Amino acid sequence: MKLKMLSGDFVSEYKREIDNYRQKQANLDEDFGSRISSLVDREKARLEEAVPIEFEKGTMVRTGDNKVGEIVGTKIDLMLKRGGRTEWNDSVQGPGQYWPIDEQGDEDIITCEGFIRSYMVKFEAGELEKDWGIEENTVALFTDEFEKLVEFEIVSEQN
Repeated sequence: MKLKMLSGDFVSEYKREIDNYRQKQANLDEDFGSRISSLVDREKARLEEAVPIEFEKGTMVRTGDNKVGEIVGTKIDLMLKRGGRTEWNDSVQGPGQYWPIDEQGDEDIITCEGFIRSYMVKFEAGELEKDWGIEENTVALFTDEFEKLVEFEIVSEQN
């Protein structure tokens, strides 16, 4: 690299300091990432017990686009890591990679306004998917994305 104005000594020292900084930031991110992950896992376990399950396994549901599926499971979705990239397309580091909880309204962002329990819904695969050997798809959906089918609807769907 041929420099026009900066001295080679400056660039060498600057590069060394930036590399040092990156390494220390990576170590900090790893340490705090483990701590935060542990906190989130504990809260998810607590929420798993506290947030009621509205739809049991085996419940038949219909989505807004009239796809009929069966609930095969449920889980708490609590994602505090937002990731992302800077304006220079570098991955976000430090506390900026997590959603803040500084004000009461921040909880609504993290919990999608209270939609924190998702349901795994199994759907029959479409014709194109079946051509590729895929017989079913399982998708995580929130309760505002489907409605429960009642008994007579299930019978008419099968006929």
